[in-house]
Amino acid sequence: MKQAVFLSASVPDPVRTPQYADSDPMAIRDAVVGLAMETSCREIPLIYGGHPSITVFLARWAERTGRVDHVILYQSRYYEESFLPEIRTISCLKLVDWVDGGEKANLTHFRHSMVSENDIMLGVFMGGMVGLQEELDILRQHHPKAVVMPLMHLGGQTRDLFSNEPLAAVIQEANVANVSPGGRFAHVLDKMSFGTR
Repeated sequence: MKQAVFLSASVPDPVRTPQYADSDPMAIRDAVVGLAMETSCREIPLIYGGHPSITVFLARWAERTGRVDHVILYQSRYYEESFLPEIRTISCLKLVDWVDGGEKANLTHFRHSMVSENDIMLGVFMGGMVGLQEELDILRQHHPKAVVMPLMHLGGQTRDLFSNEPLAAVIQEANVANVSPGGRFAHVLDKMSFGTR
């Protein structure tokens, strides 16, 4: 199994989460594209849960650049009736079957499937509203040695979630706001050894 990067990201909705209204949607999108570019040019799979606020432009970027094989998009069949048409352009689409118990149970099941089915070495967190804590807990449960990279300067739940956490020096250095998204990720990815296990 090829080692991968896991992306946990969404653009906070200022109506649903007014506490994150100072987040920068364009900067979050730029960072997502920067990560996609740096992982794809290294042929590292990028695992992503398909939040609608990110999926449309990430799918368009993958189709435009021809790098669709390196973005692995997970979606829960629980939401199948409201799937965005753009997700069909991602060639590596993984559908997770729904379970009894309603939306919360399906989100948890979906997140466990997405994280446990892949060999994740790096988890990147940016923006976010309410689901990041569970995704972080699941990542640490299934991949306790994975490096975690929060981009706190982009705001959202990431800033709150990681503000009191001790971070490895390489991640602190990579979290500087004035470094380009691509440069920030290149710095971290180049310090890690991705391969197949």
